[in-house]
Amino acid sequence: MKHLGETIDIHGGGQDLIFPHHENEIAQSEGATGKEFAKYWFHAGLMRMKGEKMSKSTGIVFKAKDALQRYSPNVIRYFLLKAHYRSPLEYDENSLEEAKRTFARIKDIIEKGEERKIEGFSDEIKSLIKKFENAMDEDLNTPLAFSVIHELVRIGNRYYEEGNDKFYETKNAILFLLKILGFEVKEEKFDKGIVRNLIELIIEVRQRLREEKRYDISDKIRERLKNFGIELLDTKQGTRYKIL
Repeated sequence: MKHLGETIDIHGGGQDLIFPHHENEIAQSEGATGKEFAKYWFHAGLMRMKGEKMSKSTGIVFKAKDALQRYSPNVIRYFLLKAHYRSPLEYDENSLEEAKRTFARIKDIIEKGEERKIEGFSDEIKSLIKKFENAMDEDLNTPLAFSVIHELVRIGNRYYEEGNDKFYETKNAILFLLKILGFEVKEEKFDKGIVRNLIELIIEVRQRLREEKRYDISDKIRERLKNFGIELLDTKQGTRYKIL
């Protein structure tokens, strides 16, 4: 009461705390003040592992720092938000690997093309942003919100393949929506320095090998680069790369 007053705006917790824990809080606080205890309640679904509730009492836990050694914060955030907050979520390596692959497709479009500032959005993009806003207004429906982002990714990839400048507008819209969801996504640029120069040299050598139909060596180069975290993508516009 000292810090929040007799009535608080939002009270959160897991669904397993609805009864009796939160019922008791209401009884105690409203019995003491005669006023409404909380205006809004936010109850999250439980995280599970192998079908059991994750908790210190059961001993079924995983440490965030351990997960962060294998997955980026963005991948873990995507994994958590792909399900509605009130739905239970099963933690397993396969789910995190799938989240990693899916987020890589989103990240890939951000790293395409040069950096270009775009003022405003077209009606097509505005309608999709509105669809995103409606999803978030619908009890924080993050799965539906992500479907909008994936739709923008599909549109953006098509524009990129066509060489359409609308690609940059789509790309900015994706960055805008990801920021709303708390993602920190930065374009990885290698415009300067030895890393970019070496990769481009390797791509040039590989292209010469392909022209000479020495596909066994060119394929081996692509495989080795992928092992180093660099994926080569052969497109109609030529070979490009992305950092995995």
